[in-house]
Amino acid sequence: MTGPPTMPHCDQAVLHAPGDCRYCDAHPDWQHLRQLWGIAFTGHPPRVDADRPWLSEVPCPSDARRPGGVNQRWPGNQPS
Repeated sequence: MTGPPTMPHCDQAVLHAPGDCRYCDAHPDWQHLRQLWGIAFTGHPPRVDADRPWLSEVPCPSDARRPGGVNQRWPGNQPS
């Protein structure tokens, strides 16, 4: 019996961009959803498109809660 899916990091809101982290790269479906939903990846500033605001992104929830990279200081959330 398998359990529920587990997030790649301790903080469930941490999700690194494709190519940044082998743990997050194991979940390309989650990375794709984050892009579709317009949410920036952890450690990346949100994309802002003044001419086409519907293409802009909101900040990563983990980065917003702990700005300045604090959310990635402990090993369980660092990209690898």
